[in-house]
Amino acid sequence: TDDGSPVATSLLTVGIVVAPAATVGDELCTPNGINSTGRAATLYAMGSADATQNDLTLEVSDMPPNVLGLIAVSQSTGILDQFMGNQCRFFINGADVGRYSSAIFNSTAAGRHTYALDLATLPTPTGVPAAAVAGQTWGWQIWYRDGAQGPNFTSAVRVTFL
Repeated sequence: TDDGSPVATSLLTVGIVVAPAATVGDELCTPNGINSTGRAATLYAMGSADATQNDLTLEVSDMPPNVLGLIAVSQSTGILDQFMGNQCRFFINGADVGRYSSAIFNSTAAGRHTYALDLATLPTPTGVPAAAVAGQTWGWQIWYRDGAQGPNFTSAVRVTFL
């Protein structure tokens, strides 16, 4: 205080949840299969839905730490319950799926991963890349290994391009 008398203080701990900045598109299947951390991994798209800007990044959180992941992409969506013998759901259509085979990753110790997309070269099932254009809708989802629980999936995200 101004008169020099002592002031009582205490510490206050505040938990903060950090959400991704400026997400783009629609989140599908939230939450998806609960993983070995007790949470469901969530996928977000950040950046711009303007395909000509080529500025779209995927960010996943709440994966188990240090697990293998594979990003899949499709222009169609569907639901396959108990896909590959587990309780999670695959939300992009299995018949029309491209995969980022050159971008297989391991999640960080915090269970996160970020991947900048190239909208001019989206993977397709035929292996011939396609470009996102205005009016098209594309969806992404990540398959990942989850130890003894087996395979699991993140939520999916769908973006309609301007």
